[in-house]
Amino acid sequence: MADEKYYYIEKCYSLTKEDYFSPWLMKYSHPLDNQNLVSVYLENRYAQAGDFIEKIPVVGVGEDFQYILDSIFPNITSYPYAWPFEGSKIDINGYDFKSNTAKQTDDQFIEIVDSARTLIWEALNIEAPLPPLEFDVTKPEEVAGAFLSKLELTFEKAGPVSTLAFDVYSLKPIKIASIVYLSDTTRYVVPKKINLDLASIEQDDYTYRLKLAKPVFAKRFIIVLAQNNASQNAFSFKKDRLENLPKYAKKITNGKYLDKSTVDTSHWSNTLSKSIEAYNNGEE
Repeated sequence: MADEKYYYIEKCYSLTKEDYFSPWLMKYSHPLDNQNLVSVYLENRYAQAGDFIEKIPVVGVGEDFQYILDSIFPNITSYPYAWPFEGSKIDINGYDFKSNTAKQTDDQFIEIVDSARTLIWEALNIEAPLPPLEFDVTKPEEVAGAFLSKLELTFEKAGPVSTLAFDVYSLKPIKIASIVYLSDTTRYVVPKKINLDLASIEQDDYTYRLKLAKPVFAKRFIIVLAQNNASQNAFSFKKDRLENLPKYAKKITNGKYLDKSTVDTSHWSNTLSKSIEAYNNGEE
């Protein structure tokens, strides 16, 4: 909606709710004529945008405006109810609301202007909404980074997951660039991308632990790891030396080739590059 043209509304004259089930009734100044009063109902679960109630149209509600209405609603103790700004302008230095059209159409919606939204939050002690914990991935996910690796973790069956832990043997530093999960792998489901800003990531020499803000029901995780200073090493071995290579690899790591707790793998490339030449020459 960032590119859409908006028609700005000077003020809302009244915003009332007749009873628990009724939609909000909003009366506001026409965007093109401040002297002309417009009445609309705001969409809720009992009245859809495009409907009419007693010849008054039902229109859509913007995300920020809806958040304010949802914050007020649980605190209503009696009906009919009028919100605290009845008849008053919210932002004396600007507009209060905006609409995607100056005419009453089936796709009309009304949103609150940013400055007025902030003033209402402060006046009514409404906390700013938390960022979403996850996002639907509806198009190919693009992840930026110098060197990227994809790791897939698939469980035997789907279930709630709140923490992931896995070991990484590679040059440091490494960061988790993206995590997407699927709740089902037997049919198509919309993948969900986890908001890493709300997750806790801990790491030691090898192990990464990701604690999610809330458990997710998952069958498969797709994790993208990023390195900014990774290096790629290519080694050449003589054909007649390949047979003994596993034994030699164990030898140059002092018999601890598979012991992740004592071997610093970040030094392996240097050790191998110095030793392979001697190995190819028959020096063991």
